[in-house]
Amino acid sequence: MTSTGSELASRAIGLLEEYGLAEIEGRPFDNSFATFTRPLTDQHRLMVVGFNGSNADEGWTTKSTFEKGLEDPDFSNIDIGEKVGWNGKRRLARALKRIPNYFGLDWEDTIYTNAILACSQDAASLAAKVNNSRINGSVSAIKNRSMAFFRNFTMREFEPTIIVCHGNGETSFSTASILHEYLEGDEKVSLETHPFKRAYWFNGYYNGRKIPILCLRHMSRYRVNEDALRNFARAIMTPEFERGE
Repeated sequence: MTSTGSELASRAIGLLEEYGLAEIEGRPFDNSFATFTRPLTDQHRLMVVGFNGSNADEGWTTKSTFEKGLEDPDFSNIDIGEKVGWNGKRRLARALKRIPNYFGLDWEDTIYTNAILACSQDAASLAAKVNNSRINGSVSAIKNRSMAFFRNFTMREFEPTIIVCHGNGETSFSTASILHEYLEGDEKVSLETHPFKRAYWFNGYYNGRKIPILCLRHMSRYRVNEDALRNFARAIMTPEFERGE
């Protein structure tokens, strides 16, 4: 990540326009834009991935999010969500900000993004929102375009070594099932089977790199599974992982 902010924003907007996503309502990221522009270091890099943005993101387009990032690179929507709330609720943002702690990392250095770059009141209303938007295509098409941006911009620029996703239905349309498909996920390792706390992880692959991915219940509806986070961290923090093997 040695690109300047303007170069990085230009690349992102170019891809959004190529994929027909530039004018859709939603935010490609909730972290500060400055997080993308910091030089990569040898420490672990965490990405937290949700399903899609809520209607708190209405009024923003994916393109305008990057334009705002250029104007105010330290603006952080995750920080606003904790202090003021998204739709008046602070629970989700608070939970998301705590996740890096389990890996000895900082929330300011974490990428917060979504698998689907289109906001809606909830996941169930996504299809109606897409059908009524300025974007041509089905939810499946939006998913494919969103994940093309995810792979070719977000993953490429940030190079995460750890991913935590919230929303972990294994057979349903969820964050976890999308990442398992598009990052060529391997066998899932169960951490918790209780319906309210279900958690598992698998390795995904990107450009020849293996990336452990923890899958939790969506934190807007369920409490953060702290035991799963701790057990996942213990499972992956091997000498080989620390060396980046």
